[in-house]
Amino acid sequence: MILSSVLALPQVHAKKLDFYLGASYLNATSEFLGESNNDTGFEGRLGYNLSEYFSIELSAFEFGDIVFSGNSKFNGHIDSFGAEFAAIGKYPLANKLSLTGKLGGLWGVKEGSLIVSNAPGNSAYRSDGVDITFGIGLSYNLTHNVEVKIDYNDSKSVSWASVGLNYSF
Repeated sequence: MILSSVLALPQVHAKKLDFYLGASYLNATSEFLGESNNDTGFEGRLGYNLSEYFSIELSAFEFGDIVFSGNSKFNGHIDSFGAEFAAIGKYPLANKLSLTGKLGGLWGVKEGSLIVSNAPGNSAYRSDGVDITFGIGLSYNLTHNVEVKIDYNDSKSVSWASVGLNYSF
């Protein structure tokens, strides 16, 4: 009797969905040459649920432009984008609401053109590097397949707040 109850248990729960795709709208603050700039951008991600409490994600970001003009010692713009691999932890707070934490590595790229004040010519610029990222947020399951999320993330060169959706399949 106990054996038949245990064997019937998996039939009671809905099928676990392992993979998910997601997209977020974000507001980023990027740092460059002692200057900071806010801009909007977006994120696209592919994730895999290792369990109910842990997942891994691969994300691509467009953090927006850093624009130098007016009172800056530089003129021009720098585009900021990158890719991230992260581990996500979830702690259930209520029936469909969870607290999330993230730790990852961000490969970031900044490229564009700069004109240094009082110097002739225009200079193309490109740099890239890897930063550790961490984040905290909330997620809410609208349905078995759809999750809405809001979070704040930080690294050495860029921080961002985002709101987005994940679709599990």
